Amino acid sequence: MELPWRGAFAIVSIVIPTLNEECLLPSCLASVEGQGAGEVIVVDGGSKDRTAALAREAGAFVLSVVPAQRAAQANAGAHRATGDVILFVDADCRLPHDAVPSIERLLAHSPNVVGGCFAMKLHRRSGFYRLITRGGDLYCRMTRTLFSDRGLFVRRHAFEALGGFRSLPIMEDVDLGRRLRRLGQLHMLPGPVVASARRFQRDGPVLTAARIAIACLLFQCGFRPERIADLYQRTGSGT
Repeated sequence: MELPWRGAFAIVSIVIPTLNEECLLPSCLASVEGQGAGEVIVVDGGSKDRTAALAREAGAFVLSVVPAQRAAQANAGAHRATGDVILFVDADCRLPHDAVPSIERLLAHSPNVVGGCFAMKLHRRSGFYRLITRGGDLYCRMTRTLFSDRGLFVRRHAFEALGGFRSLPIMEDVDLGRRLRRLGQLHMLPGPVVASARRFQRDGPVLTAARIAIACLLFQCGFRPERIADLYQRTGSGT
């Protein structure tokens, strides 16, 4: 069977969901600049700060989705995007300098790959933080799990075939990756994406890492995302 995405593609669209990210968004947008992406779309969830203004000043197309809900924001950005490939980037992350060219090379030579993400490191120099991210890299490779804070990319045809992200309170990125595996292969690029360590600093690295691991395990075991989100928020100061 001929795959609908087989062949060359022209554009990678970058979608960045935001909410009150004026402090970290500029560095995210700076990492996007010069990548060769066809467009950058910032989907704001009703920020009370200068997030939307900074995005416009940087040349991004800005959409508004209120109230903020990550899956709805990501889907709105994907619907507006014109690219053959969509790269979802968290506003507190920085892309590797060759992110877009790396995705283009991978997908041009691997028609069976429908999506993937990057390896990740945290923006903090610490042996324990390096251990956390290396463990996360290993987990993603072994289980073929995708996380949005690793720069999740997907072929448009595959994304649309699945109906995009499901409206879940948590794990919507993991859920998308699980469904993508039915359509083709997933791949992790070396990157790395550099992510903010603010969650780990806020609630403590051990507790935060444990919460993420438990959430993934519960989702894998079939627990409802609503229940996982409730437990996740009860054991910390929020997502």
